[in-house]
Amino acid sequence: MGKRTVFEDADENQVLARKKAKSSKHSKVDNETRSISSWEELRRLLIFQQDDASILRQNINAFKNFLDAIAYGKDETDRLQKQSILLAFLKSELPKDEDKSAVYLSNIIQTWRFAVNSNIDSLLSALPAVLALLLKTISSLIDFRDYGIQLCRTLLQNDQVMLLDRGLTANQAKEFLISPCLRLLTEIVSFDGGSMARRLYQQREYTFKRLDTFLNSPKRSAQPNSEAARKPTVRSNALRYLLANFRYQDQAVKTDILSQFRLIRAIFKDLKQDNPEVILHLIDSIKKSILLDKSLPTSAKKLLFTEWTLARTCELYEHQEDGGLAQDGESVRESAHALLLLACTDKENGILIAQHGWYPPCTEFDTDFSDIRPSNHLSIALIDDLQDDEYKDKVPVYNTTVANFLQGLRPYASIKQKALTIAIFDAAPELVADYFLKKKTFSFEPKLSATWIGYSAFLFSVIQLPLPVIEFRKSPPPVSIVIESIIPRPLTRKALTRCFTQNDTLITFFAARLLIIGFQKLQASLSALEPPVPTVDWEHARLKLAAEFSRRCPDLKPVILAFRSCSKENDMLREALTQLLKMYYDHVPQLALDQKFDCSLALLNALNHTSASLEGSGGIDMRLLELDNLFEIAYRSSEMRWWQKPEGMPLSPFTSILQLQSTAKGASRQNIRRLLHSINEDHGIFQGQTSIPGIDATIFSLQLNERWSTCIALYDYLENCLSRFIRKSIKYFCDFSDFSKINPSPDQGPVSLFIFVMLEQWPFLIESAQHSELETITSWISHLFEILELIGEDKNVLGRIRDQMMEQLGERSCRSSLQQSMTGTHNVELLKMMEDQMPSLAREAGDIISKQRKQIQGDGELEPLVLPAAPPEEPEDHPEFAQYTREDLTERIENGTVGKIILCLCSEREDIRKQASSILQLIAAQFKESDYKESQQIYMLLCEILETARIQIAKNPLPYVVGSLGQKSLLVLIDPLHVMYTKINQFLNRSPQWDTDKLPSYWIDKVFLHEPTDTAHYEEVEWTIDAFINGLRTSDDMDLYRRCNVFERLMSFSSSRLVSRHCEDKVMELLYRCTFVDGSTTLVTRCAILGWIEACKADSRMNPRFLEALALRVIATADKGRLHEWTNGVGISLHGENNQLVSS
Repeated sequence: MGKRTVFEDADENQVLARKKAKSSKHSKVDNETRSISSWEELRRLLIFQQDDASILRQNINAFKNFLDAIAYGKDETDRLQKQSILLAFLKSELPKDEDKSAVYLSNIIQTWRFAVNSNIDSLLSALPAVLALLLKTISSLIDFRDYGIQLCRTLLQNDQVMLLDRGLTANQAKEFLISPCLRLLTEIVSFDGGSMARRLYQQREYTFKRLDTFLNSPKRSAQPNSEAARKPTVRSNALRYLLANFRYQDQAVKTDILSQFRLIRAIFKDLKQDNPEVILHLIDSIKKSILLDKSLPTSAKKLLFTEWTLARTCELYEHQEDGGLAQDGESVRESAHALLLLACTDKENGILIAQHGWYPPCTEFDTDFSDIRPSNHLSIALIDDLQDDEYKDKVPVYNTTVANFLQGLRPYASIKQKALTIAIFDAAPELVADYFLKKKTFSFEPKLSATWIGYSAFLFSVIQLPLPVIEFRKSPPPVSIVIESIIPRPLTRKALTRCFTQNDTLITFFAARLLIIGFQKLQASLSALEPPVPTVDWEHARLKLAAEFSRRCPDLKPVILAFRSCSKENDMLREALTQLLKMYYDHVPQLALDQKFDCSLALLNALNHTSASLEGSGGIDMRLLELDNLFEIAYRSSEMRWWQKPEGMPLSPFTSILQLQSTAKGASRQNIRRLLHSINEDHGIFQGQTSIPGIDATIFSLQLNERWSTCIALYDYLENCLSRFIRKSIKYFCDFSDFSKINPSPDQGPVSLFIFVMLEQWPFLIESAQHSELETITSWISHLFEILELIGEDKNVLGRIRDQMMEQLGERSCRSSLQQSMTGTHNVELLKMMEDQMPSLAREAGDIISKQRKQIQGDGELEPLVLPAAPPEEPEDHPEFAQYTREDLTERIENGTVGKIILCLCSEREDIRKQASSILQLIAAQFKESDYKESQQIYMLLCEILETARIQIAKNPLPYVVGSLGQKSLLVLIDPLHVMYTKINQFLNRSPQWDTDKLPSYWIDKVFLHEPTDTAHYEEVEWTIDAFINGLRTSDDMDLYRRCNVFERLMSFSSSRLVSRHCEDKVMELLYRCTFVDGSTTLVTRCAILGWIEACKADSRMNPRFLEALALRVIATADKGRLHEWTNGVGISLHGENNQLVSS
């Protein structure tokens, strides 16, 4: 063939360079070439002459140069002229008879036969080379197709095959004879898309002769990237020929070739020594022609990808790159990795056989639970029989080839091999247990080296793998298989214990992280192993799994010692160890309770450390996580000493936590609150009978003023009172009993006993505290009593204790603070602050506000009740149609112009609707072409609205709820931080057209009945109700809401005690608007709104005046005749002092 690199002919520059180098030697040939101006001259040039072999050689070279000019010439005119000459020549050489066995290009074939008979090596090399070049030159020219096929048929005749055999059987040292024949065979099998490939394989006795020998040919020793190294070899030509067969042969021939083990072995034996171009071409061909060939069965692919060939391919991870890159820029390592991933992890295109996760091949596949007796109790004695598990030493697998290949990988030493191993485990979970049961040579004994760290990272990735799909059969998956995916066998108790006793913190950190994700996966596995019908076998398996995990875990003692010896500055390690300790208490309490762990000092140190970080700019995140973990440990630990001040600490743990809750705004609030509640319930310090417990009122009182939350004397006073209550709490119960006898009250409310301790210690505080400190504490106590009164504690008891404290103060100036307490002038303001600062108590604070309003305002004077207005009417003109032309895209969105145009699609006037549709189409096109940051999402929203309106607006307006949702969604899309941003985008990706009949139902389902995308559930609810309110403007909208059961769902939702005050107000506003659109009758007859109003009034949660106004409005605007008929002639009206619903 012509000029080539490894696989392809050389580019034009290479050809011209070589021709220039040979110009002096072949000037006669060049003159002969330039003289070829007609097909007759070309034909005369190639006529066989037996007289002089050198002349034959020169003529063949002239023909080769002629073909080079066609294939690589720059002059297009000259190329076309020479193509026409060649076409005429090939046409003239056609046999006169139509016998397919006739010899084509007989002069060249005769010359070749003469060279064989005369044993002229120069001709034996030049003739197949020039024929290969001829086929390559005409392969891309459609006019030459028939002549190329005729030539291929001639070359595959027995006589000509024997000529090829002469070159293929030459001495292996004579590469110049072998390579041209291989190139010619490659061009034959590739010509015309492989149309002659099948016929060539029929002559495989000769055409595949010694192919394995050629593939095993030694590589030339040359410097990398040198010209000699890049020159084609017998192996590269043989490989190219074989890959061409893989590409063009059919499924049966491919399978037959793949079954020849000697060929396959020869391909991969010295693959890593090949040039990068050779390797990349081989990988690409195998991927496209073998793996991605859907017609080729998996059994045939497995003939190529044996354990041995996979290992040879894996050696390419260590290939020394010489600058070779694939077409897409991938290196040899990346290409080999992609090939192995496809072969070992793809069930459709690779050799991976479908398996059943943690179930071995021999298990019975039966999912019928009908004849299984549900388990009511289990014998604990059944847990410890893992030693009898038949799979504890050997696990049968489906994919034995891949399993054996994995044993030879070194994932701890190579990132690529680690990624490959993890990908295989993810695709075939059955191989995890088999791998670790067989891989016994590597120990996890701690030693800070690159190998140990790599192995730790590998184990971490294995444990992090997602759980396989659990098939619920009669019998659960074997525990000995499951446990290897949770805490692999190298992680023994002995090895892990040694990790926690090392001086190197990195080893301890790795071990802690491994156990943490192991605990997390154990929890997920136990949840996944819950069958639809609980049975003895499945419950037994879950208990065995937890027990086996406990056996492999180290004791808690070395973890505790590691935590105590950990430096305070090592935040990451401390957080990891505390998280691990917490998981011991959560998942293996039998191990945790065996060791005594008092975390009082650790908790106090963490509290001080966190408080210092909050005041400064240090890293707070890890310290808050550590603190959260310590809270959980303290909550579960029976050894925690809450009331004892450790040496060198100013406060006890309980008081320190109380201080942090009062000062750390927004940090760990819920965990701290839950912990304080738990401790308070155990000791009864503050009452918990009111809707807002006394402990929450105390915390809130400390948060009201920064001066109080940071006053050291105040917390010393609290510390003293708390410690005295814990030591002799019975005394204060007696004090309360005596107080009640002296001041009897028939309806005495709840009281926190802590105030009696405060009263007892008050004289001592007055004597010891400085004047400024006493003023601060007195001011705090006055607000505390006011808040305790508001939440429902007994006012008389609080008042008498306040009076006694005032008496003990004498004439001190701070007496006025207590004197102004409990006057009721700031009740609503205090509760509003509680509602804002303590979101978890918003519901309870709102209830108390509702009950306090009338009493606080005094003398029966009420705030004016503002009722919702009627729906807005459609204006006569629409200035937004002109306004949008004066604004850019950003202003159109932010000023609401586009939203107003969307609402015009709901207009009663057809001309307005059509004009709005045209304008929106124009605006959508502008957004599509703009670089506005959210242009694509806005374009999608507008297109979906237009598609929804396309058919309907010609006859009827869109429902206003469509326009309302479109208008509000537009404002959401420009604010990625909006709570509805995710739900709006999910909605836009559902369908190109909105189903208007189901639109309200969709949003109620996604917002009210599903968890929020963020924590702001009630903000999402308010947004949705606002859209419903704005979308309720006509009787048709009312009918749509009725069909979607909007009112029943919202009324039911608002009945929950967890609903915020704002959501309740929104629901009542929507119901009130119904009365303006002929909806009152529907609310009475279909939604039982009057009964709902009575229930809400009895519950005293919603605004009673608004409820009364709503009831009056509903009755006044309802269809009297329909109500008369609905009540069987009785009727409904409001009577009595409290406007009770009665029959009239």
